[in-house]
Amino acid sequence: MISSIGVALAMVQDVVERVIPNPQPEDLAAIKQEARASVVKLGAQPETVEVYIDVDAPRQRVRATALGATELRARDLRETISETDARAVAASSLGPGHTTPEITATTAGLYVFTSAHHERWLGIFTRTRRPIRVVDRSGFVKLQKGGGVARQGTAAGARGLLRQVWEETTHYSGDNVIFPEIFLGFGEHLLDLSGLATYAQVEAVAAGELAGLRDDDAVVVIGVPRSL
Repeated sequence: MISSIGVALAMVQDVVERVIPNPQPEDLAAIKQEARASVVKLGAQPETVEVYIDVDAPRQRVRATALGATELRARDLRETISETDARAVAASSLGPGHTTPEITATTAGLYVFTSAHHERWLGIFTRTRRPIRVVDRSGFVKLQKGGGVARQGTAAGARGLLRQVWEETTHYSGDNVIFPEIFLGFGEHLLDLSGLATYAQVEAVAAGELAGLRDDDAVVVIGVPRSL
């Protein structure tokens, strides 16, 4: 969803797919860089590019999807929306019956909000869901999830925070382990790590992004249990 607040950007996308049995961190870094370079060649501004990696272990395929804007925002970056306006954007993306969104975390370019929604379950019990909304500072809703956890930290502690959220939102059902959707936010970027097959791959891809940050840069990790 794109908010009416902010400036629409022309987007360009490219996909790189390779057959890679048991991909290692260096394989993921290479295909990610290839996708990033390809979309920049198509006209995307390098600072706007985000790359999503999907690992299909049974088929031994790795797909990297890169998306970027063909031009920078038309307005001065100093005219970003306030937290109040971002909250209004988040609220407009929620249905009736939700509480006013509360700020949970921020980065240099993102606001993360959570809300509460009480609903009847099995006609007897009441349960509470806590939807998450991520709004960037131009007023775009970058993520909408029906529940999960969001944790604030810094780049220096991001790997530990990533592990904490991963473990907190992983579900165990008998002999089955259900890994969560996982997202890493920093600056104006929200990195989707959900398509990776193992935590080692998640950590490796995240480490590549964190390497370019200062230790005190704000980050946020969001985990969403797959059952939600």
